[in-house]
Amino acid sequence: MQIKYKKCSGSLTIYFALLITCIGVMILVLVEIARFSGLNSNAGEYTNLAEESLFAGYQPVLLEEYDMFWLDGGFGGADFSIEAGESQMEALLYDNLQSKDKGFGMNLYRMQVDSVRAEKYLLATDRDGKVFQSQVAAAYKEKMGEIAAEEILNRIKQTRDAKNAGGNPQEQIASAESALAAIREQQAAQQAAQQAAQQGKKGVFVKGDAKGADSSQEESESEDTPPAAENPLTVNRQLHSLGVLSLTLPADTVLSGKSIDTGNTLLKRKCEKGTDNDAIKTGGADRIFFQQYIKEYSGSFINPKESRALSYGTEYVIAGKESDQENLEHVVKELLLIREAINFLYLNTDQQKQAEALTVATALAGASANPILVEVVKQGILAAWAYAESICDVKILLSGGKIPLQKTAESWNIQLSNLGNAASGDYQGSSHGQDYEDYLQVLMYILSTKKVSYRCMDLMEHTMRQSGYENAKMDHMIFRMKIQAEYNTSAIFSSLLGEDMVGGYSFQKESNYCYQ
Repeated sequence: MQIKYKKCSGSLTIYFALLITCIGVMILVLVEIARFSGLNSNAGEYTNLAEESLFAGYQPVLLEEYDMFWLDGGFGGADFSIEAGESQMEALLYDNLQSKDKGFGMNLYRMQVDSVRAEKYLLATDRDGKVFQSQVAAAYKEKMGEIAAEEILNRIKQTRDAKNAGGNPQEQIASAESALAAIREQQAAQQAAQQAAQQGKKGVFVKGDAKGADSSQEESESEDTPPAAENPLTVNRQLHSLGVLSLTLPADTVLSGKSIDTGNTLLKRKCEKGTDNDAIKTGGADRIFFQQYIKEYSGSFINPKESRALSYGTEYVIAGKESDQENLEHVVKELLLIREAINFLYLNTDQQKQAEALTVATALAGASANPILVEVVKQGILAAWAYAESICDVKILLSGGKIPLQKTAESWNIQLSNLGNAASGDYQGSSHGQDYEDYLQVLMYILSTKKVSYRCMDLMEHTMRQSGYENAKMDHMIFRMKIQAEYNTSAIFSSLLGEDMVGGYSFQKESNYCYQ
């Protein structure tokens, strides 16, 4: 049997071949597009991971002692080096990307990191300490609300206004002493004139008569002038000649002997500057939150922090001196001035106490003295009385008690006739009013943000250094950073056609990290 073959055209085979080729190319292109998308996503994730890993290396002492996260921009060295941070992130990315090539199979998301660059960063000391204050306030806001902060701020303003209304009592004392000196000169001149007139008269006094006249004059002076020990102005000078701590400290007080080197504090040295100029969010109560944080974490005479470089940290923030004792002495002087002014303001509203002061002023000046000068002396006596009362007040505060902002006759402690014993009395505080740490808030509030922030950071520096981090500096501490990472890779599926049709890929990814 003869088999017959039918002749077919080869065009159909070519069409199928072309179709299959097109489908193959399309599949490869789609897979490459999907791979590109994956690479792009991975690049972003790796960049975020690198920065988060860097910021995970926060300074441990600041977290343990102060509950704050900061990244040390010295990275273990003595100098600030943002390049060291970039190198750490680049090395981390290299390790992560290389680890994908290990094991079995093909890594379809293979990339290489070209560079990591910190575009901008913000340091704790930037904006004159406002960066530091803003982070502290944000953290402490969770512990107390806006209403509580507003109440504290109102108390601070009331104390400040009362102190300003009381003026400067020490000027009143100086004026009173000048007035008394002028009265004495005037009286001496009058006596000299009277003696000259008597000697000019005819007749000569016998010796006994002259002695009697002198004795009579001395008796008159002793009747008009109280003994020197009873002169409030003299007592005031004696009190001021004594150390304020000896006047006000409770019995058997053992003072901290700690001190720090203040030769290279943040306020004295040139601090590192960040490159981030973006706005810092601050609220109206941030300063109060900040001060409450200092109160809790820095310690004070009433609540010392023995684990810190200084036990009385809040006093250091106010005074900025080397030792706990010097800082406490400065604060006590300021408290005496505040209470003296407020007490003087009260005395000028108490008619009975003004009458007592006028009686003593008249006795000191003499009944024949100019009433205007007598009033000046009276005001000086009231000021001396106010200072003696302020010693009582500060003794109560340092003993942990409270005193009312404005005194009353019932809460007044010292008598005019007993000013010299102001430091030796045992005084009871009030069940209401303000305590020692409330007054520390007043003293901090009048300082600039820069002083308060930088001195608080001084304490942190010294605490880190005594904990083994000798190179730690707060102007190296990074709060937030923006980085840019660059990656490159080649195409895989398009190159299967014989050449890299797209020439490879490069990615630039940014990441922002900020401690919250």
